[in-house]
Amino acid sequence: MVERLMEIYTLLQQPTPFLIFSMLMGAIIGSFLTMLVHRLPRIMEREWHSECQQLLTPETTQEITQEAIEESLAFPGSYCPHCNHPLRWIDNLPILGFLLNRGRCHHCDTAIHWRYLLLELMSVAVATSTALLLGPGLQAVAVMLFSWVLLALLFIDLEHQLLPDSLTYLLLWSGLLFNQLQLFTTPSSALWGAVAGYLSLWSVFHIYRLLTGKIGMGRGDFKLFAALGAWCGWAVLPQILLIASFSGILIALPLLLLKQRPSSSPILTTAIPFGPFLAIGGWITVTWGDLLNPWILGLAFSSGQG
Repeated sequence: MVERLMEIYTLLQQPTPFLIFSMLMGAIIGSFLTMLVHRLPRIMEREWHSECQQLLTPETTQEITQEAIEESLAFPGSYCPHCNHPLRWIDNLPILGFLLNRGRCHHCDTAIHWRYLLLELMSVAVATSTALLLGPGLQAVAVMLFSWVLLALLFIDLEHQLLPDSLTYLLLWSGLLFNQLQLFTTPSSALWGAVAGYLSLWSVFHIYRLLTGKIGMGRGDFKLFAALGAWCGWAVLPQILLIASFSGILIALPLLLLKQRPSSSPILTTAIPFGPFLAIGGWITVTWGDLLNPWILGLAFSSGQG
């Protein structure tokens, strides 16, 4: 058994097998992420509802519904979100299941939202690009895990304006642990990156609220930025914020100019969350940071001289 595992490990040290393995894992993880994005906010909302009822009516016994008892990330099996009919094994095939059913439930014939296919495709894309860019090794595996968690956060925040602590804390602690091996930065830089990431947006939040009396961002953004600092180090936090702000402007400005805020769409609500753009900035910095750093520094230097 051990010899067999060593043979597999040796095989995966070669670029082509590692690339194929990464693509397959990207598809499998993408299928899991579609379930995570759908269920995790529902589970959290039920927990909040239960806690609120217990606080408001402490003298009565909380009646927990069968759905609240049974549904978790592991149980029940995958089902159609419209008719709740269990999916067949072929329906759960990543990407192929969606295409074979032509984007519709085989039981109720209701259209399945395109975001499920998009999430699976993006999961395969980030795994493939990481394998091609970094090649076999622990750093590539770490970047894939980083990318998959960011994808889940991006889609959840777009739809629910919510950044679950379970995911942001996972990202934070994994960044600190991976950087004990100095995969992306030094342990000291990772620690101070987490501190600086949190405190910077925390300060912006309170200054903006003091000046305007309004809340400009959610507290989950502090934690996500802290997690990105734990992965990348404190020195590149301005770069992440610059990319996030620039990408946010590219998306928000046309919507504001055309006054087409698609509140009816489940993928983008009336307010535009900042978390997805932080995720984009963090992913670009981790994967392409070595290529972007000279260009960004040159741009900043030329602007300073001008």
